[in-house]
Amino acid sequence: MGSNDRYPVPAQLRFMLLWFKEWSEMQRGDFLPILAQKFSPPGSVNGVVAGMEGINCHQGDRPPSLFQCRVKLFGDWVTGWSQADKDQFLTGLKEMDPQFIEKYEAGFHLIASGQSKKDGEEENLNLPQTTVPQEVESEEYLGEVV
Repeated sequence: MGSNDRYPVPAQLRFMLLWFKEWSEMQRGDFLPILAQKFSPPGSVNGVVAGMEGINCHQGDRPPSLFQCRVKLFGDWVTGWSQADKDQFLTGLKEMDPQFIEKYEAGFHLIASGQSKKDGEEENLNLPQTTVPQEVESEEYLGEVV
């Protein structure tokens, strides 16, 4: 039984919105390019999440972070979502964090329209750099055991 079969789509959407609500700004920033990749038409996001593709639930002898496993579940689940499900998810995100959705929409619009750097101008989407959490020294990391 795959992870798409275990929970119906409405439950998947509720889980993702609940988890997003718990995530720190850094985690939300790491999720932004993943969301853009998963919600964009194939081929329209050129390498945006190259750094995130290496995220899996196995990092040598360290257990995966809760965030990493939730992002993996999102990747598995979203393949079974309809456009209406995706729109519902984006609406829920917008209600929780309008600035996050503004960044998503700004980045997605530029990527989808094919705009890139113009005449040596730096492209600034205000998209945070993706990071794979190595060590966490703050208790603010949602109480994960690291």
